[in-house]
Amino acid sequence: MNLALLGLGSFVTAVLIASVVTPAVRDFCIRVGWLDHGRSGRAMHDVPTPRLGGLALAAAFYGPLVLVGITDQHAADLLLGDGRRVLALVVGGLVALGIGAVDDVLHLSARRKLVLQVALATVVALLGLRIELIEVPFVGVVQLGLLAVPASVLWLVLVMNAINLIDGLDGLAAGVSLTVVGALLAVSIHNGMAVGVLLGSALAGALAGFLRHNFPPASVFMGDSGSLFLGFALGAWSLVAWQKSATGIAALSVVLIFALPLLDVTLAVTRRLRRGLSPLSADRDHVHHRLVRSGLSHRRSVLLLYLIALMTTCSALVMLYLSPA
Repeated sequence: MNLALLGLGSFVTAVLIASVVTPAVRDFCIRVGWLDHGRSGRAMHDVPTPRLGGLALAAAFYGPLVLVGITDQHAADLLLGDGRRVLALVVGGLVALGIGAVDDVLHLSARRKLVLQVALATVVALLGLRIELIEVPFVGVVQLGLLAVPASVLWLVLVMNAINLIDGLDGLAAGVSLTVVGALLAVSIHNGMAVGVLLGSALAGALAGFLRHNFPPASVFMGDSGSLFLGFALGAWSLVAWQKSATGIAALSVVLIFALPLLDVTLAVTRRLRRGLSPLSADRDHVHHRLVRSGLSHRRSVLLLYLIALMTTCSALVMLYLSPA
């Protein structure tokens, strides 16, 4: 089976799994009372809504990878060919999912959650999933050397928190993440990165199937289990894409791919520090909060932010494809 068919099969399988598992997770959360009552400092809903949708996202992501790995030798060879890094991505995603799930149920402090994220990112970077080189505009390709591990830890933690913080309106984090996945898929194809195509197809299908239940008005939230899992998967996948490029990926292209969530987390930290607050505190001044306060409905705010994310990711791809090989 060729790579295109494997990717399509992974996508369709992920959509089907998400479509079945998401309602099951929603119903389970309702039965046991694991609901988001909108009491957090950045909540924008009044109706108690099931959380832990990240469990469905993870099932829909890992399911197709296991299936194609079992049924197709070529896919198994691709996934196992770089075993340590793929293992770091797969197991790291499960750990991120677990951290978020514990937070969804037991409500970890922001500081403890950050410490766990840093520990996870450090282990993953030490296992080899890290940035070794980047392409800096007007400078060229730069070898990071001793800075590879701390730079990779910073990147992973930044992306995890960026996705977590942008998850403030129904469907926002899932839809924006889907645009990021599309861009990273294009990068994987551009670089001939077969593993990236398999990973991206599965993640795109998981998000597409989940978004049907998460788009406003959402019947289930992804919760921190979903946002931390997504953030880790996207951050780690971008590290793999970095590693697989012989000349490095332009840093500006990667920043543009993640532009909207990175801008939101940067503004949030800056805003809180200027007010003398902890950067880990919650507030209702994120970009999506301001759009709703300006008079836009939740749905229109989400669609506008989808459009902005799509524009920035397309700009990144134009830059990538027009850059000299």
